[in-house]
Amino acid sequence: MNLRLLLLLNFLPFLIWAQTETTVTGKIQDKRTKEPLPYVSIGFKGSGGGTTSDFEGRFKLTINKAADSLIASYIGYKRFAVKIKPLQNQTILIELEELTTEMNEVVIRPGINPALRIIDEARARRNVNNQDNLEAYQYNSYTKVGVSLTNISEELKNRKLFKPLNTLFDTLHQMKNEEGKHILPVFVSETFSKFYYSKNPGKSKEIIEGSKYSGIGVKDDSYITDLLGGELNRFNMYDNFITILGKDFVSPVSDVAHFYYVYTLLDSVEIEGSRCYKIQVNLKRKQDLGFEGTIWVADTSYALKRVSLEVGKNSNLNFLNRIKIQQEFMPTKDVAWMVTKSRAIFDFDRVKKNASGVIAEFYGSYTQVETGKLRPKDFYDLHFQTLEGAGNKDSTYWKQKRTEALSSIDQEMFNKVDSVNNLPVVKSYISIISTLIEGYKRIGPLDWGPYLSFVSFNHVEGLRLRLGFKTNYDFNKKIVVRSYLAYGLRDKKFKYSFGVDYIFNSQRWTVATARYRNDYDILGVTNSPISASVSNIFQVLNFVGRRIRINQTEEYNFSFTRTFTSYWSVKLLFDNSKFTPLGRFFFAWKINPEDPNGNSPVSNTYTYTQAGIEARWAYKEVMISRGHDRIRLERAKIPILIFGYRHGIKGLFNSDFTYDKLSLIIMHHMNTSVFGTADWWIYSGKIFGTLPYPLLDVARGNESHIYSDFNYSLMNFYEFVSDAYIHGSYTQHFEGLFFNKIPFIKTLNLRNAFIVKAAYGSLSNANKNIIPSFDENGKKVLTANGFTMGKPYIEIEATVENIFKFLTFGVVHRLNYLNVPHRAWGYNIGLRIQF
Repeated sequence: MNLRLLLLLNFLPFLIWAQTETTVTGKIQDKRTKEPLPYVSIGFKGSGGGTTSDFEGRFKLTINKAADSLIASYIGYKRFAVKIKPLQNQTILIELEELTTEMNEVVIRPGINPALRIIDEARARRNVNNQDNLEAYQYNSYTKVGVSLTNISEELKNRKLFKPLNTLFDTLHQMKNEEGKHILPVFVSETFSKFYYSKNPGKSKEIIEGSKYSGIGVKDDSYITDLLGGELNRFNMYDNFITILGKDFVSPVSDVAHFYYVYTLLDSVEIEGSRCYKIQVNLKRKQDLGFEGTIWVADTSYALKRVSLEVGKNSNLNFLNRIKIQQEFMPTKDVAWMVTKSRAIFDFDRVKKNASGVIAEFYGSYTQVETGKLRPKDFYDLHFQTLEGAGNKDSTYWKQKRTEALSSIDQEMFNKVDSVNNLPVVKSYISIISTLIEGYKRIGPLDWGPYLSFVSFNHVEGLRLRLGFKTNYDFNKKIVVRSYLAYGLRDKKFKYSFGVDYIFNSQRWTVATARYRNDYDILGVTNSPISASVSNIFQVLNFVGRRIRINQTEEYNFSFTRTFTSYWSVKLLFDNSKFTPLGRFFFAWKINPEDPNGNSPVSNTYTYTQAGIEARWAYKEVMISRGHDRIRLERAKIPILIFGYRHGIKGLFNSDFTYDKLSLIIMHHMNTSVFGTADWWIYSGKIFGTLPYPLLDVARGNESHIYSDFNYSLMNFYEFVSDAYIHGSYTQHFEGLFFNKIPFIKTLNLRNAFIVKAAYGSLSNANKNIIPSFDENGKKVLTANGFTMGKPYIEIEATVENIFKFLTFGVVHRLNYLNVPHRAWGYNIGLRIQF
């Protein structure tokens, strides 16, 4: 027997075995979007058993006999059968097509719904299974982000400005939707980081070790580079409400889920050694902020094993076709289950017919999970930290860190995105969009603007022209210079401001500021004790009011801000300011109001110098600081507290007064379960000392029809002045709670809100007596009044929101102090852009 025959006989059993087995390896994806579809049921036709695709849509299925067909089924997709080669190993790609009609209504007949028992058990064990209730955990995080323009119309593609992109469109053959419309990659990234969490003090930290990104409008100083880590894709399904794009969506295992969802038990399946219940989740009202899809619940622990959920176009959301969230969980040694893989897809609709949509996909894989490893509390003070050299990793590094190889489309996006971004037409579009969003036009190291302040009008200046700028990261990484120059065509005077910020530490946000300003102000309009910014539209329209009191302010301001932890910060300040009334503002104060003969001299100007401190505490608020920018990523979990103290120093730099001011601001955004969300604030304080009324608390009125969160819509300017005061506002946003139930109306995606605002205070006799009847020129002085009726001012408002997706219209009623004519009822219009 020759050697070849001997080898053949030796391997004959294996050859015979191979010929009696059919093995299929493959991947399942959405036919239109090319997204991988996890958890699809797959089996050989006519045979028992089967499997499901994994998180990346991959599967492997083997049977010890001939099989000629494979069946794939998935909720929301057409059942699919594909021919295969019997008794062979093969690899196939399955593309499932979405059902074009909505699923039939689910009807629950009398009796016990078995799915409810399982859901109730899952709700009861939410805290046990929730990874955020572990004392501490950490893991390695690999994330991948891709953003593309989609549904690009032929009209848009053929416009002159887009002509340079045509060659790119022609090369992206596989990157098209089902209608044959092109998609264009604009951003792509990979990030490797280490994530740490501690229940006490309830903080997390992400250290970004590697970052690779390319895309439109992203610079090295942008906070977006920090956001590309695992935190970007972190949704906790065990929370009652999951905040996405500023909206609170009800979790399928929330304490109030039964008000929103219908559950159907579909099957029980074996997943990685765990028997799981497969449950279909449907919303009772399609417009509600919730999910539809499938969840898998482990049968013993009642923990979530998998979720595949969507927010559809029927939801009361703006600018979105859908949101899709997929997650996979694994148990830890400490009972709780951790998310090990996550995918989120945001499909943004066209703003108008001939524009483009946007699709963004976020993928995360979390490995090497460790629990119970505690670290010092100050370790978590910086929420994000990017290591030096994170952006300089080579291809070998990324091959090691990727939990899966880049798909062909991912690779195509990396290859094409730089070509797209370097085209002049794309740079021009990005420049225009940045100007519209930020209000500044970037030219080299200077950002010119804000453009909404270029032209305005008031009765002192007439037509006012203003040009300003601030320096950007290209000028200096530590120093920000801000300046503007304004000119009034009626008073023929220049106004100006110049300021410098020095950023000692951007991550801990340690900043020193110095500013000089000589300009005009409106008492109760241009300054806000609660909000750092006031709407430019609100200012402009109130500037033209007949009863406004305009003054010239010449001031020097110095401050130093230090963020000690991620929860609290302290600001030290020093101000010197001179006040001069202008135009129809007839103002004066008694220099010696205690003169026993009543012959005190009067002055229509004053100067004050003050030093103070302001402390801000915001529990579990997440702020990102990078470069010159600082934004809030997550709201505080409980009310924010801001305490302020200021001391007036008489005689220093010509200051006329000694005084002390105490203030406390409390504000919060909260979820109110089935009633939507609420925003409320309280502002209170006490002033010790005898002062002219512009230095007291002047309640912030509004004589325009433009809504402002921190002004009273039906209160006249200067109607109430106090030296001990409290203000409050409560806004209940019902989202679509009522309108979603009204036929025809619900298709408009309108939302409603109810607002209550109140104010109360007192004015001491000393501060009343400091106001003379006439000024030094014999002009009758404008008065300031207190709360003379011994009760608070109250107004209520019913508002319709989301008109044309960005307008609000409110009807306001003033409940008391009705002695002012024509102010019992009113209306206002506001701008509120949201999803």
